[in-house]
Amino acid sequence: MMRNVYVKASALISPQNPLCDDWMENPLPLAYGAVNGFRDPEWKRFVSPLEGRRMSAAMKRALAVSTVCLEQSGIKVPDAIICGTGLGLQENTEAFLEAMCLGERTSLRPVHFMQSTHNTIASMMAIRTGAHGYNATYSHGGISFESALSDAWTMVGTGKAGNVLAGAFDEITPFSFACMEDKDGPASGTAAAFMLSADGEDAACRLAAVRILYRPSEEKIIRALSAMLGESGLEAGDIDLVLADSPDCAGALPESLRKLQWGGYSHIFGSNCSASAAGMHAAIACFRHGHVPEVLACGHVGTPRNILIYNRYGKNSIAFVLLAAVSGINLP
Repeated sequence: MMRNVYVKASALISPQNPLCDDWMENPLPLAYGAVNGFRDPEWKRFVSPLEGRRMSAAMKRALAVSTVCLEQSGIKVPDAIICGTGLGLQENTEAFLEAMCLGERTSLRPVHFMQSTHNTIASMMAIRTGAHGYNATYSHGGISFESALSDAWTMVGTGKAGNVLAGAFDEITPFSFACMEDKDGPASGTAAAFMLSADGEDAACRLAAVRILYRPSEEKIIRALSAMLGESGLEAGDIDLVLADSPDCAGALPESLRKLQWGGYSHIFGSNCSASAAGMHAAIACFRHGHVPEVLACGHVGTPRNILIYNRYGKNSIAFVLLAAVSGINLP
């Protein structure tokens, strides 16, 4: 039997003001059809200038959000570290490949290669925290974060780990933006970290379930949702908010979900392979502050009890993440 899994802390760096929830009341506008850059914090709080010169911006962002999660949760060394990334550290990858294409094989910078592999961030976080436990990185396109989150949720829920630091990291470069099929919306990168724990003290919310479906029919979606909600003692009507990349995503879902209150997050945090991690951070902020801001939802929600995060990646993959209030998943 799965034990409860709680979210002790979360942190995000995005196009909004970093490591805070200013976006709930005063969101910064994003440019559509363009790449929106990160708003980074002061690095000196997290890394020395000398060490920072040897780290890419993506690694410093990962270090910052991870450090904040560890500080907020009071956990110094996580039992496990699990990350998700769709495209890895693109800036370093592109720099290394560009040097190769230009014939600079005799003067390639090894740091670009060493800091371009997808598991670089999870490894760096383990070295920084002194964590010698389970360490994994998932790279499954737009459901990379949910793949990592499912692993982390299972480890804590089955007692294999008392706490897990889970993260999602992706960059958007001019080259990767040019390769995107949909260039109408705002594009951006994401650096997010979450501390999952079996200890519910001072937790922001509960991670109730994670489901990933491949090439699902409507019937398969209905069965999966019914099972997921049933295991938590819920019905579709108990969901206060369905949070997706855009509220327009509801068309592919069963009617019972289409009738619910929908909200979107891409207009606040932008789109990339790890954007759903920003959506989860937004949902956690709603639990933490006790309300859903107007900028997030299409209508009035009030104090949230249960929030379902919906992520559809292409035509083949769907992921659901169910978050619940700490005081009980089925509040009166």
